[in-house]
Amino acid sequence: MTLKKRIYFEDIIMDNPDTKPSRRDTILPHLIYLAIAFWITSKAWISGDSILSGGDQPDWNGTAWAYWWMGKAVTEGMNPFNGSWNFFPVGQRPLAQYNLLDAFLAWPFLKMFGIRVGYNFFATLIAYSTAWGMHILARSAGALLWPAIYAGVALETSSFLLVELGHGRLSQAMLFFWLVGMAGLVRIARGEGSYKMALGTGLCLSATCLTYWYWGLFWVFAAIPIWLSEFWFWDKRRWLQLLVVAGLTAVICMPYVYALMLTYETLPGVNRELEPWMDYGSLGRNDFGLAMGIKQSHWPLWPLAHIDADPDDKRIALVPLFLGLAACFREIPEKKRWIGMMLIGYILTLGPYLKLIDPQPLRVALPYLFLYDYFPFFQRFWWPQRLELLVLIGLLITGSLLLNRWTIFLHRWGKVFVGLAIAGIFVDIPWRNPYAPVESHPPRDYQSKLYADIKGPIITTPVLSNNEITRHILWMQSFHEQPILGGLGDHIEAHRPVGYEEYINDRVVLRALSEISQGTFQDALIMPEDVNEILEDGFEWIVIDPAAYSPGLEERWAAAFTSLCQSVWGTPTVEVGLSKAWKITPIAHSIIVDNIPPVEHSGPRTEEGFKAPDEPPMPGLNNFEAPSPNTEPATKVPMPGNGNESPPVQPQ
Repeated sequence: MTLKKRIYFEDIIMDNPDTKPSRRDTILPHLIYLAIAFWITSKAWISGDSILSGGDQPDWNGTAWAYWWMGKAVTEGMNPFNGSWNFFPVGQRPLAQYNLLDAFLAWPFLKMFGIRVGYNFFATLIAYSTAWGMHILARSAGALLWPAIYAGVALETSSFLLVELGHGRLSQAMLFFWLVGMAGLVRIARGEGSYKMALGTGLCLSATCLTYWYWGLFWVFAAIPIWLSEFWFWDKRRWLQLLVVAGLTAVICMPYVYALMLTYETLPGVNRELEPWMDYGSLGRNDFGLAMGIKQSHWPLWPLAHIDADPDDKRIALVPLFLGLAACFREIPEKKRWIGMMLIGYILTLGPYLKLIDPQPLRVALPYLFLYDYFPFFQRFWWPQRLELLVLIGLLITGSLLLNRWTIFLHRWGKVFVGLAIAGIFVDIPWRNPYAPVESHPPRDYQSKLYADIKGPIITTPVLSNNEITRHILWMQSFHEQPILGGLGDHIEAHRPVGYEEYINDRVVLRALSEISQGTFQDALIMPEDVNEILEDGFEWIVIDPAAYSPGLEERWAAAFTSLCQSVWGTPTVEVGLSKAWKITPIAHSIIVDNIPPVEHSGPRTEEGFKAPDEPPMPGLNNFEAPSPNTEPATKVPMPGNGNESPPVQPQ
C-alpha cells in the first residue's frame, strides 16, 4: 500500500463514529469474552467436584501445586523460588525456573475460593483476559470495534489456547501481557507512542518473560517484522522509546536470567535421557531436546488438516484461516508486518526437519535447527508447535483489518459479514476443534481424616517411581501443607534435584521404599540407626495414600507399602480405608522385611504401561498381617545394592 493510500484509509477509520465507542460498546466486549470463557470452562462448573483438566492428565497437578506454594511461601516468609518443602530435605532450587508470575496472580483466588474452585476461576479469567488482550492488540492495529471482537473471540476459542488450558499449562495460556505489550510496540513503531507507553510495554514484556520465558522470545520474533515495517519512519524518538522497553525489561529480568545462567546445567529437566519412542536415528543426535523438537513439530498443512504425525490437533478455524489469508492479497494497512509475523511463526512450527505424512522426518533441515544449534538456551525449547501463536495472531489481525474494509465501505452489510464471521467460528468448533469446551474431571480424593493430626515432614509413597501418577502427591500437599519427600516432576529422573537420589539411596528405609516402588525389592534389614537417621533428617510421618497410586492397583500398592511399614512400626497411627499413616518412632531391634511381591516394574514413563491388570489381587496382600515390631534382634541380611540385580520384567 502506498503512503497516500494508507493515510486515506486511516483517515476514514478515524472519522468513523465506530472509533468512538459508547459506554455500551465499551462493556459489550467484556461481557462477550466472559460468557465465552465460562462456556469454555463450563464442564468444570457444571460438575460440583471437578477441576479443569483434572483426573490423571499430567500437568494440572503441578500448576495447582505451584499456585498453592507461592501463597504459602510468601505469607510465611519463605522464598517461593526455592521449593524447600518439595523433595524434603534436599529441596528443589530453583523452582519452575523463576516463572511464577501466574502463581502470584492466582494465589488470591485459591485463598478466597479454595484450591479447586480458585483454580477453575483463575483458568476462566485467563481465557477472558487473553481474548481482551487480543482485542486491545487488534484495536491498536486499526481494527474497529466488531472486527476487534471477532479477533478476540477467534483467539479465545482457538485450539491453540484450549490445548494449553486443557493440559493444565495455565502459564502458557496466559497471553494478556504478551498481547498488550505487542499492542504497545505497534503504536511505538507507528510513531504514536510515548515514554509512558514505552514503560508500560516494557512492564508487559517483563511480565511475559516471568510467566513463560519462551513467550518473551516469541515476542521478539513477532516484534522484528513490526519494527522493520516502519523503517521509512525511523527517528530518534522511536529508537529511544524502544530502548526504554528493552532497558526496563533487562533491569527486571536480568537478575533471574543471570541466576539461571549460573546453574543452567543443573536446572530441572535441562539434561534428560531419550525415551524409547524418541528414536529418530542420526537426525535426533541422541539429544533429548532435538528429538522432542522433531516430535513436537508440525507438518506443513497443519492449519488445515491434522494427521497422526502431528503432535496435537491444532487446526485453525476455517473462517479465520481463509479470511486472514485472503486479506494478505487485499489493500489493508501495514499488512506486511503481519504477514512477516505469520511467516516467521509458520516456518518455525515445522521444527528442525521437514515432516510430511510419515512421522519420520525428511533430511531437510529448517531454520528451527539453526536456532537450536546457535541460539542461547534454545536447546531447552522442545515445543515448535507453540509458535503457532505468531501464525494465529497474524491471521486474526489481517482478517480483522479486512473486515474493517467491509464495515467501512459496505456499511450495514459489512457488519453483517462480521457477525457471520463470528458465527462461523462457532459452527467450525464441533467439526474441527475437539477441545471446546475443555474437559474437566474430579481430582483424586483428599482424605482429610488421614491428615488431620499430621504435623511435620512426611515420607510420601511411591518413592523414585517413574509413574506420572506420583504427581497427585502434590495435590495432597496443597491441602495438608506439610513438607514431603516427593516433589514436582519426581517421576522424571532429570527433574529431580541434585543429590536427591543419592540421599534416598543412602537411607535404608527410603531405599527399601524406592525398590518397592520400582518393582525391584527383595529384602531389607531395618536397623535402629536407620530409623534414627530419617528422624534426624526431620521426618515425622510416613503416609500410604492410594490417591497417588495407579488406577486399579490402589489396593495392591497400599498392601505392598503397608507390608514394610507395619513390619517396622506395627499398627498404623491413623487408618482411613486403604489410607494409613504411621508416626515414625525409634525401634529397639533390627527387623528383616521380605516377601513383598512387585506391583509394577519400571517401564514407560506414560501411563499406557500402567493399566490395571485383569487378574485378581495377589494372595496374601489384601489381609496382610505383619509380625509385631521390636520383637527379637534379627540377623543382618544385606540388601541388594540398587535393585539392578533383578532381571528385567515387562510391565503388568
